[in-house]
Amino acid sequence: TQIARAEGLQSKFDDAGATLARVLAVGGALSPRAGIRYELEKGRLLNSSGDAEKSRAHFERALALAEQSGEEFFAIDAAHMMGIVAPPDAQLDWNERALAMAGASDNPVARKWIGSLYNNIGYTYMEQGEYELALVNFRKLQEFCAETGNESFGAVARWFTGKTYRLQGKTEKALAVQQELLAAEEEAGAAGAFTLEEIAECHLALGGEEQARRYFLLTHEALHGDEQYKWVLDSDKERVARIRELAGLPD
Repeated sequence: TQIARAEGLQSKFDDAGATLARVLAVGGALSPRAGIRYELEKGRLLNSSGDAEKSRAHFERALALAEQSGEEFFAIDAAHMMGIVAPPDAQLDWNERALAMAGASDNPVARKWIGSLYNNIGYTYMEQGEYELALVNFRKLQEFCAETGNESFGAVARWFTGKTYRLQGKTEKALAVQQELLAAEEEAGAAGAFTLEEIAECHLALGGEEQARRYFLLTHEALHGDEQYKWVLDSDKERVARIRELAGLPD
């Protein structure tokens, strides 16, 4: 099941499907954990390949199996995936349910889900235009990361906080957050494309077209210069085209 997950993350969906088929071809009943993992990865594969609706039944089965067998970590994983694939009006409920499960757990491995769930809830509120509620959850994520020593995830929380400020129209405050992140990234060795992009958007909103163009160009170079951003180039062509245009580059 984990080989199938790795294949799916590489968009090798046919290979992932064949790998999962071999799980069932073993014959006999799967152990509870194997059954849970099969359902989770089958659901993830369907969602990644564009069939979120069909994936829901697999995540619901994974959740039921996990709860029956006391597998808290996997139960939270299944509920968190439902928060991604459920209809928009049900996503927050699923994420809140998963967060409650993680918060009530004494299992430190299960509790690791808390950060991801604050992030998902904050993101959902941000997408809905509920910016103050988004900020509440991104701040909780920062606090959780400080408590657990997760600096990289804490930086993600600060980035989303900055983006939310920009969407609120608090552009100078947003720019200050992103510039602080950029300084830390440069000190660590490389400026992140997403941080550069947000700085460009802030300058654009503030009317600094020359500065915006400079940072959109840096964003374009970062996106095309690091394999980790290949998924953006492949899946968000409209966004990439806009960055190219605002950087002043030809088509």
